[in-house]
Amino acid sequence: MLKPERTFMKRNTKVAVSGIAGVALLASLAACGSAGGQEDDTIEIWYRPGSLPSAAVDGVEAQFPDVKIKLVETPDVDTKLTSALRSGSGVPDVAVALLSQYTNVTDKFADVNEYGFEDAAGDYLDWKLEMGQDEDGRQIGVPIDIGPFGFFYRADVFEQAGLPTDPDDVGELVADWDGYRSVAEKVKASTGSYLCDAPSAAYVAQRLQAGYYYATDDGQYAPDEQINRDAFLSAFGLGEAGLCLNVELWTPEWSAGIAQNQLTGWVGPSYVAASMTSAGGDGAGQWRVTTPPGGPASQFGSFLSVFESSNDPQTAVDIARWLTNAENQAAGYADDSLFPSTPASYDMPEMTEPDEFYGGQVPAEVLGQVAEASPRLVIIPQSDKAAAAFGSVLDQTVASGGDAEEAYSSGLEQAEALG
Repeated sequence: MLKPERTFMKRNTKVAVSGIAGVALLASLAACGSAGGQEDDTIEIWYRPGSLPSAAVDGVEAQFPDVKIKLVETPDVDTKLTSALRSGSGVPDVAVALLSQYTNVTDKFADVNEYGFEDAAGDYLDWKLEMGQDEDGRQIGVPIDIGPFGFFYRADVFEQAGLPTDPDDVGELVADWDGYRSVAEKVKASTGSYLCDAPSAAYVAQRLQAGYYYATDDGQYAPDEQINRDAFLSAFGLGEAGLCLNVELWTPEWSAGIAQNQLTGWVGPSYVAASMTSAGGDGAGQWRVTTPPGGPASQFGSFLSVFESSNDPQTAVDIARWLTNAENQAAGYADDSLFPSTPASYDMPEMTEPDEFYGGQVPAEVLGQVAEASPRLVIIPQSDKAAAAFGSVLDQTVASGGDAEEAYSSGLEQAEALG
């Protein structure tokens, strides 16, 4: 499953291997020699729990019976991978890697197209595929999942508020952020419940819709762009008007909001929806999903990478390709709430079954359209920390009743210190 925010990377559709050498650690990695692999005849795979389709993990050894495969569940995979690359020892053959952390050492990553992956490239979303390329066009990441955004809402609450309940009709009502705010005001006045969990959620959605992740198209750090300011102040306005419950994702307070009918709508990526089903309450059968306010956006999700130090990069690439094929990604949607980066999955039975939690709706019909229309992102090493700085100051200032302009200036000051 993806992380809560919202980490992606790319430079002009590719990894931003810019001259921004702000990460000394990566500079030291760049100076290291090529890492040694694991046992000569073994393909070792590191992956975070929940980052790969469980059916694929369970079936990979049977799919490659002549290959010794060592699967290593590694919660802190990027920490360990960084250490291995630095020391030049113990580098796996394949790993789920956060590519934005390795922009200065992409030469240690294999170009999977040299091993036939290019034949399967058309199976994946273009924008996601391009985000797995370095600035030289080398394909160093094989796409796994993504997180298309939706507007999730309770049909019974909308009916109580005198609003349409059909997803197509609601999608038209919240087609832009002004419409979303108007609907949120009406639901709050009629039912006392909220359609926004936190201002930062609306901020992230607006930023991603613009294809902005604190960098220009050529990979330069740009935390003070107009789109950032506009998204920040728009989201602040929602919170300032009392339209957000002010609860953070993945917290007991967020789940309680769902279970206690306080949070009856929210905007966010598909993988968060799994938290609704586990939260309890009486919303089962009443939830629906429609297109998000302001247009399509997606979290960029994870990639599988193969390393130059592998003793058998061809087999490693073959395995990475199989783990992420359309069939396995469709199974990952059904079993693990991983939304596929392979559009062919969207028509498979695992994704076209009506979902009773959504009153018989097929959520993937909406989310698949969002996934295919989402913009690309340019991600650089500062992106994630800048996102955390702005998001944190936004939510904290709204909660404390502070000033919007001062909050933006505070977030910008923190973000600029990263550059």
